[in-house]
Amino acid sequence: MENNLQNTEKYHGFFWNVLLPYTKLKILDKHPVLLLYNHNELECEIIGVPKDINQFIADISMILERETGNWITVPDILWNSEEHYRLFSKRNISIPKSIGNPIKEVCTKHNLTFKVTHEVTGHDKRYAHKQKSKILIFGNEDVSPNDFYLKQPYVIAESFTAERIK
Repeated sequence: MENNLQNTEKYHGFFWNVLLPYTKLKILDKHPVLLLYNHNELECEIIGVPKDINQFIADISMILERETGNWITVPDILWNSEEHYRLFSKRNISIPKSIGNPIKEVCTKHNLTFKVTHEVTGHDKRYAHKQKSKILIFGNEDVSPNDFYLKQPYVIAESFTAERIK
């Protein structure tokens, strides 16, 4: 099969010896990882130091698992080291708008101030040129759903074409 990708943004997992059990191809234009490309982004401040830093990080991790199927993880949006929280009481983060309220709820639970400072939209968004991005997943929904990340190989690009060659 010969593949053509246009405006490739990211690819992952193609250098493994075996791609099994990820044997089924699927192109999706709505997917949790595409929140980073196709949706508005919130620039936020988190002010304060959580009393239990590890529990705060665990709660954020659980929100990301629930909301994005682990396609977006704690290191993608926050520092996850205890020392960072002990040294700095203010953090600036950028998150997809759709996870703003759940993140705010975790901050409130841990007595932290969560403030949206700016909503990034359209051409101001760092991926404005990628708003038509799709994901090609080498998955197998018999093993795991495509919306939950278990290291499936994938490509994010604007368009895909494939041609069967003999």
